[in-house]
Amino acid sequence: MRETAVRESKREGEEEGLRKGLKMGRDEGIEIGVEKGREEGLQEGLQEGEKNGERKVARALLGKGIAIDIIAESSGLSEEQIRQLAGP
Repeated sequence: MRETAVRESKREGEEEGLRKGLKMGRDEGIEIGVEKGREEGLQEGLQEGEKNGERKVARALLGKGIAIDIIAESSGLSEEQIRQLAGP
């Protein structure tokens, strides 16, 4: 009887340890995933902001009559991208 109780207690302890380990692993995985997603989102946002800034400068230079090839050289945008910004 005592031996059975000891085995049962050991099994319950192992199961509890497994549950706790799985929960800790899951929680840590979620935390890592959230942080990675946040970092990737920040990078995408910064890149999009930079592109918007380049387009804004190109539009301003177009408005001042600066040649497309000079704007392309200065802004990092292609001449085709600048022509699209200039419109029809």
